Amino acid sequence: MLPLAVQNELHRLSATYKIEGREDKGVNGWLFFALNKVTGIRVAIKFYWWGDQPALHAEPRSLAQFNSPNIVPILAAELIEDGWACFICPRFASDVETLIGRGAVSVHQALDIGINVLSGVGALHASNIVHRDLKPANILLRDEGIAAIGDFGSVASIQLATSDAPASRHSIIYRPPESIVTSRFSAIGDLYQIALVLYELFGGIFPKDPMYWLTPAQRVVNDAIGSDCDRSLYQDEILKNLILAGRILKRGSIPFWVSTNIKSLVVRQAGISLERRKATAGEFMSALISLRRETINWVGAEFGAIGVFDGGSARVVVAGPVHYVEIDRGRGWRRDKAMQGVDPSASCRTIDRQFA
Repeated sequence: MLPLAVQNELHRLSATYKIEGREDKGVNGWLFFALNKVTGIRVAIKFYWWGDQPALHAEPRSLAQFNSPNIVPILAAELIEDGWACFICPRFASDVETLIGRGAVSVHQALDIGINVLSGVGALHASNIVHRDLKPANILLRDEGIAAIGDFGSVASIQLATSDAPASRHSIIYRPPESIVTSRFSAIGDLYQIALVLYELFGGIFPKDPMYWLTPAQRVVNDAIGSDCDRSLYQDEILKNLILAGRILKRGSIPFWVSTNIKSLVVRQAGISLERRKATAGEFMSALISLRRETINWVGAEFGAIGVFDGGSARVVVAGPVHYVEIDRGRGWRRDKAMQGVDPSASCRTIDRQFA
């Protein structure tokens, strides 16, 4: 049930805002969507309890520091009754979790989202702030497709003496392996989480249901545990062990049209070796920009994959154990007899070299 203070504030805001809905997914507090009756701008209104503890204003204070297209802006913030507060942000068209759920994300679209997010994260890190909860649901998309980092409820300041912050306890499946070991979180942890988001955008298998990750024997043990809390703790330990063993990503599940170089970067950046990861948002972003130049804009299709390049398109048609390639430079599809065989990935890379 909504606290009385939130109900009263919604009533007051109703003079200016038409409340259009509420979001219950992954929210610390209460989140409402509304339309400004004067400007016609759609906004998100978040209520949270601060109880005379200024540290709990971390989310709006963090948002207010930045003027970046890749960080959600804050339009207003107020204290209300009984220890509650609220802030208002623009409402975004969608988020990356929804985009992934629809399927068929193109290679360039995925790379552009990664570049956008790294631009925003770079601004956070330059101010000694780590986000600690970068996942698809917390990356919002504007109408034009530009990605912006949202949900700053887990942000923390980097302690200069240690160059890190306490680890967040949200989203075990996105927790970096080094945070599991040390209970600390550094800037490179944000980059690890972005790599996981890219892995999902490229089509890698990454179920959120903990039961997926359990072996048959572990499921038997799990089912014999009496309480929901103890079962959850057991599942968490299994996930942690998989992360620490570097077994949380399945490189082979990334589709054939995604280049080997892209797969390698993502897998290294979400691996257990800190030395093999890009150390800064700028380095990671530069790598993604370079990789974007090396590939045409592939996307999955019912028949295999189709890619767009300046002046035409290519499609790789997979027919059982073999495939063939067709090219259209504006005069209709024509089969390329030189590219035919059992390895569609190799044909995609040949097309990349010709047309990217």
